[in-house]
Amino acid sequence: MKNIFVAFIITLLLSGCFGQDQIDACHLRVNQAAEHTAEIVTTETKRKGLEYYNVSGLVKLQNGFGAWSNHRYNCNFAGDNIRDFTLIKGW
Repeated sequence: MKNIFVAFIITLLLSGCFGQDQIDACHLRVNQAAEHTAEIVTTETKRKGLEYYNVSGLVKLQNGFGAWSNHRYNCNFAGDNIRDFTLIKGW
């Protein structure tokens, strides 16, 4: 039984799908919040329990004149739904 569980976890990690839906949803929210171009710089994920998931990282947002500004983003999930989204200027 233990070998089956270990194989399942390894399969999830190697397939890259462990939390990928939440990462994609958070990145979509970041891009929707940008007035022009958003460039995701880093992405970190944290899972707490079965229902709570956090995606955060750094993003560069471009204004209408081509200048970039640094921001931090954070998405908290309850299941598959974004419960809280923040986009804060500065790193």
